[in-house]
Amino acid sequence: MMLTSKASHLHIDLADKGGADDYVTKPFDVASIPDRVAALLRGAGIARAALEGAAAGDAIEDD
Repeated sequence: MMLTSKASHLHIDLADKGGADDYVTKPFDVASIPDRVAALLRGAGIARAALEGAAAGDAIEDD
């Protein structure tokens, strides 16, 4: 995820080519960021429970 002030098509294309999964330009709604991060993590197959465990200091095991 990229948070940036650069909103030109050139910068967005460069971010896509560089592997960015999301591109958010300023100004943005701060309240929307956790939802966007959660969506990216879902897309990556990371379960919320695993993240909550990591936040609590538990080990995350990869099957």
